[in-house]
Amino acid sequence: MDSRTRKQLIIACVSVVVLTGGAFGLWRFFFYEAPSCADGIRNQSETDVDCGGVCGQCVGLPQPLRKKNIEVVSGERGTFDVAFRVENPNSQWGVKTMPYSVLLKGAGGETLAEREGQLFLLPLEHAPVVEQAVVSNRTPVSAEVILGEPTWVEVPDAVRDDQLIVLNPTFSRLAIGPDIAELSAIVRNDSPFTYDRIEVHAVLTDPNGGVLATRRTEMRTLAAGERREFRVAWRAPIAISGDPRIEISARTNVFENENFVREHGTVERFQELR
Repeated sequence: MDSRTRKQLIIACVSVVVLTGGAFGLWRFFFYEAPSCADGIRNQSETDVDCGGVCGQCVGLPQPLRKKNIEVVSGERGTFDVAFRVENPNSQWGVKTMPYSVLLKGAGGETLAEREGQLFLLPLEHAPVVEQAVVSNRTPVSAEVILGEPTWVEVPDAVRDDQLIVLNPTFSRLAIGPDIAELSAIVRNDSPFTYDRIEVHAVLTDPNGGVLATRRTEMRTLAAGERREFRVAWRAPIAISGDPRIEISARTNVFENENFVREHGTVERFQELR
């Protein structure tokens, strides 16, 4: 290739580069839009369209649930109880149902036993959850809780998590009979509805918050405005010299239509509260 041909080839290549760069510059100037938090596209580090990540919290979308304080304690007759807490940080969203799994773990991290359950949560609810009498042939050293996919429901202001009030919790040590200790309290229904089923979860802790013992029971058909006592008992010793701290949660699933008892020929339903 002679020098003249080489020169023409170089000029042609430079021209192509200049034209391509110019065309790209014109396209970028007139047509290209940089990723933003208002482009209607899930890009950058966004967790949903135009929100999350660099765009900040997704307003109006439910935030993930949080689990904490997972502890396992010895139960009765060679079983084990697991207590944990689930927190719903959302003010307008409740969880109609969510599956979960409780796993008892050995010293090497192996799974010794597993229990599956379902839970529900109202907005801003911090619920203690008790899984009682999980059977394992070996003593676990820890427990793991796996939360499944929640079914979110937008909840009206008419449904609040303080409509079932726990009053006068009392822990007693018993001198006679097969039971060693007993816990009693009164549940008051401050809602305008009669509920068919009330879940009661009770956790006894030491002064440092460590779980000593748990109980889970159920109350049936609690009328609007009604107060009713419940009692749970333990036959195994509770390792504390003084009185334990008491946490009791009385909860009802307002997302189940069947949980609203018929009164005066009408049917109260969750959908009718919306």
